[in-house]
Amino acid sequence: MKKLVFISFVSIGVFFGVSILSCTKKSETTVIKGCMDKNSLNYNASATQDDGSCTYARDAFVGTWIIKDTTIDLTSLIPQYQQYVLTIQKGSGTTGLTIVDFSNQNYPITATVNGTLASIPHQNAWGSGCSPWVSGSMTLSAGTLKYAATWYQCDTYTISGSGAH
Repeated sequence: MKKLVFISFVSIGVFFGVSILSCTKKSETTVIKGCMDKNSLNYNASATQDDGSCTYARDAFVGTWIIKDTTIDLTSLIPQYQQYVLTIQKGSGTTGLTIVDFSNQNYPITATVNGTLASIPHQNAWGSGCSPWVSGSMTLSAGTLKYAATWYQCDTYTISGSGAH
């Protein structure tokens, strides 16, 4: 009888011991928030949850720029100096830009960014009358936007200049 009572106590002890161990709280996975896009400038390889903080090279181009330039009409080679506003917005994907304001002309010009270079492919700027075509590039260096483009509109002229936000 003593053996039976002893075995019963041992069995009850093992049962409760296993029950208590199986009810212990499991360790939680640590959530690390950050940018999970390998193409971004601030990619975090340790991140387990994307927090929407990704930044891309094209983001540095976005904003309103005051550009001082030299315009040269290639038919007469006469330089004209002027200042204008260039408003740039995010375009498609993570590399696209749209120039939405070119000195209040509202030309929807697109560009693609690769590092500090934005390429403006040959494109029609608005599509009516003596409609202008444009191609060129923009570069960023130490907070200065350098812009160079050739416009083809009734006459051909180039614009090159630089400016800041």
